[in-house]
Amino acid sequence: MWLYYGWLNLNYAIIATNLVGSAIEVIYISAYLYYAQMPDRIVAAKLLGLFIALFVIIFSVTLPVLHGTIILSVVGWFCIFATVMAFAAPMFSVYQVFQTKSVKYNANHIVMFLNTQRRHLVHLRIAFERSPRCGNEIS
Repeated sequence: MWLYYGWLNLNYAIIATNLVGSAIEVIYISAYLYYAQMPDRIVAAKLLGLFIALFVIIFSVTLPVLHGTIILSVVGWFCIFATVMAFAAPMFSVYQVFQTKSVKYNANHIVMFLNTQRRHLVHLRIAFERSPRCGNEIS
């Protein structure tokens, strides 16, 4: 989604950052699908297919229908929603840690990698503050 947003906005910093992140994700997902047990592999493949289908639907609806700043706003909201969900996903693990008082439910690797999503929010904040179209309206 962020690559699509960067392409629409012609923001090469977003595109470059997310190309690197996407390459790492492709390697990680490929390794997971290769080494996972068959039931886990099936669930992961279904989720991957669902996410790809969702992106195709968003792409095929927004590109021909919306134009100008409206498409940037709509796709931007989808990107922000995905980022917030990525931050909220580890919260269930934190909830389980507090309920059981055991750190075996703590997914440190997920929290560490999802923390890199923060760079998107910081970058967007800086981009909007410097954008001549928006001025300094965002506080």
